[in-house]
Amino acid sequence: MSIDPDAFRQMFAASAPQASPESEEPPMREEFIEPPIRFEEPPLSPQEIDAAAADELLKIAAADEQALQKLRKEQRSKDTFVITCPKGCQIRVKESHRGRSGKCPRCQSEFIVPKKPSPKPSPKPPE
Repeated sequence: MSIDPDAFRQMFAASAPQASPESEEPPMREEFIEPPIRFEEPPLSPQEIDAAAADELLKIAAADEQALQKLRKEQRSKDTFVITCPKGCQIRVKESHRGRSGKCPRCQSEFIVPKKPSPKPSPKPPE
């Protein structure tokens, strides 16, 4: 059995679904999306570098000073106490200097280191 080529084309064309204009997809548009712009900061000027280095050195010096103050506080003798001179300066004095007179190292005013206060007897409860 032989098939006529024209008849074959007609059969094939009849069996193939015909596309309607509504069902056609619109042609794809090619959109160009720009990559995000990366902002790079300009290099620091020599003055800015010097200022940053000075700030860093200042932080290091402040940390060293705090460590030194802490060490001094820990090493203070336990037999000392603080008094105030007549002009308001605070002075750290050793226990052995109680009852003696001295001069304030800051304002040179004279003062007397107070004697150790005697313990107050506790009031006896009434019976």
